Amino acid sequence: MSNNMIFVMGTSRSGTTMMGRIFGKNEAVFTFEEIHFFERIWSPGSPQQHYTQTQAVEVFTKLISNQRDGYLREKHPEKYIAEAEKAIANYLAQSTNNALFAPNLFAYFLQYESKLHHKSMGCDQTPLNLLFASDIFSYFPTAKAIIMVRDPRDVLLSQKGKWKRKFLGAGKNIPWKETIRAYLNYHPYTISKLWNSSNNKVQKLVSHPQVMVVKFEDLIENPETLLKKACAFLDITYSADMLSVPQVGSSTGSDNPQALGINKSNKNKFLKGLNHAEIRICESVTKNLRSAYGYTNSGVSQNYILLIWYVLSFPVKLFLAFLFNVGRIKNLRQSIKRRL
Repeated sequence: MSNNMIFVMGTSRSGTTMMGRIFGKNEAVFTFEEIHFFERIWSPGSPQQHYTQTQAVEVFTKLISNQRDGYLREKHPEKYIAEAEKAIANYLAQSTNNALFAPNLFAYFLQYESKLHHKSMGCDQTPLNLLFASDIFSYFPTAKAIIMVRDPRDVLLSQKGKWKRKFLGAGKNIPWKETIRAYLNYHPYTISKLWNSSNNKVQKLVSHPQVMVVKFEDLIENPETLLKKACAFLDITYSADMLSVPQVGSSTGSDNPQALGINKSNKNKFLKGLNHAEIRICESVTKNLRSAYGYTNSGVSQNYILLIWYVLSFPVKLFLAFLFNVGRIKNLRQSIKRRL
C-alpha cells in the first residue's frame, strides 16, 4: 500500500495545505483533509499497537469523520459506523497477517477513501506528521514526503492571524473554541521555538531518499519549475492545470476562491504585519537555522516596551494554550518530547 502514499508535512502555516491542493489536482492523487491520525488518534510507542476488530471500526469511523466533516468541527462519527463495519470486514477478508496493526489500518483508510474518489494515490497533508516522519518512513518504506519550509517570520505572521480564519472565509468550518485556541496559541517566542524544533527535524531528513524539501518562497517564485521536479520525485504526471488552485486559507486576507493560481504576494508580508519586537524575537530565536535556509535579518530596531510585554505575557499565554490543547493529544508526554 505504501507506494501509493504521499505525505505533505512541515511547520504549520508553511504552505502544506496549498501544496496538498496542488497535488490533489493530479489525475492520480486524492488529497485528504488534515486527518491527524498520528498523535491525536494513535501514537508510535503507544501500548495499543494492534486493534481488535471492534476497535478498528471505531478508529475507522473517526478517520472518515475527520476527512468528511473536518477535524475542527463538532463531529458525529456514529453516522459512519455501518460503512466502517463493512469496510473493515472486507479489509480483514482480503488481508493476511498484521492487518490490524495501527499504521496498516491507517494505510488502508487512505487507500479506501482514495478509491471512492476514483484516485489511485492518497496524499495526507497533515503538517504535524513531520513529528513522526522517521516512524512513517519505517512503517511505509516506499511512501514519499514533500516537506515544506517557510521563512519563520512569515510563519509567525500567519500564526498571529490564524484566529481570524473564521472571519476570512472559513466561517462555520471553524468553531469558536478553535478560534480562541488559535488566539491563545500565539506568542512570538513559542512559535519561533516550534519553528526551530520542526526545522531541526527537517535538517535530519534533507538527505533521506523518501524526502523532497521545498521552500515556500521557491514555490511562489518558480511554481512551474518546482512542481515539475516534485512530480518527477513522486513519479506522477505533471500538468500545468495543477497550479490552478483557489486562493483560500490565508490568515492575512479574505478567501478568494474565484482567483486561481499561486499568489505571489504571500511572500515577505511580515514586514507590514509584525511589530518590531515580534520580528526581533523571531530573528534571535531562529538565527542559526534561518541562516541555513538563506533567510537574512530584516535590520529592524527593537521595541523595548513591546518586548517587556511579550516577556510578561509569555507564561500566561503558555499556561492557557496548554489548557486548550491538552485534550486533543493522545499521549501528552510523548507529544511534548517530540516537539522539544
